[in-house]
Amino acid sequence: MKDISAVTSGELFKTLAGIDIRVPPRIEGRTTEHCETWSICRLLATLAKHKKLEFPIQLTKRERPDFLLVSGERRIGIEVTEAVNSEYARATTLPEADIEGAIIDPSLFKWGTGRRKLNELRSIVSQKKLTGPGWEGTSVESEYAEAIFDVITLKTKKLQANGFERFDESWLAVYCNMVLPALELKDANKFFVEKSINYWKEDGFSAVFVEEGENIISYSRDRIEVIQLIDIWKAGSSLL
Repeated sequence: MKDISAVTSGELFKTLAGIDIRVPPRIEGRTTEHCETWSICRLLATLAKHKKLEFPIQLTKRERPDFLLVSGERRIGIEVTEAVNSEYARATTLPEADIEGAIIDPSLFKWGTGRRKLNELRSIVSQKKLTGPGWEGTSVESEYAEAIFDVITLKTKKLQANGFERFDESWLAVYCNMVLPALELKDANKFFVEKSINYWKEDGFSAVFVEEGENIISYSRDRIEVIQLIDIWKAGSSLL
């Protein structure tokens, strides 16, 4: 991905719209770069639209952290990742998943589910009906909170390790790629607050942005904010 610079939000939108953010399926050559480009571009467009960036800006691709964003006088290191059940992702790449009528029951791959043997995965993927436990009550929201907090905790260890360069601020962008039923954000955020109450006292990320559905949820020490996702790559976008 090439570096991005813009003096105004309009210039940023035009630049971002010219970037191919499509992410191919896992079996068709998906790379980390595809996923990083998707997340960082959608995050920038959303923050710019909601006037949460200072201009001019410059985004530089790098490593440890993945990006450096200069916004006005702020220098922000941004790490990008996703919350995904690796076993579910692995199951979707099996040949059996392409057989007509096959159903992959997501409730068999809840967050924290351990690694399965290949023959067990193939048996699950070959099912023609849902066989898992499903979700009850607020279990969907609780699972979301647990997953996001686990991802943050894992990435914080990387943030604190030697060789990770620190800037004025450190952000974490998370793409929530979990297969969950409809999420009630109010309850999900309540569970997240309970899990993360002591996190903001540590030397961690100053802000975490989670793309979930049609929103980006911003978590920080002092507040939680649900921001409508801005998709300028969608046909008929009014921002272009």
